[in-house]
Amino acid sequence: MDVVDCFVNSKLVGKVVDEAIDIGAKAVWLQLDVIDHEAVARAIDAGLIAIMDRCPAIEYRKK
Repeated sequence: MDVVDCFVNSKLVGKVVDEAIDIGAKAVWLQLDVIDHEAVARAIDAGLIAIMDRCPAIEYRKK
């Protein structure tokens, strides 16, 4: 798995990020308004790329 796109409530995203780490994902992307600084820190500490509070479609259009 390359990227885990997290489109869940902020209260639930920590578990999703932990699962992404466990399966060897390369990155986690937390969608707009999905915010969990501790989960992002765990992902980064595990070597993942972590993006928080961003929408891929919006970011893509900025290019």
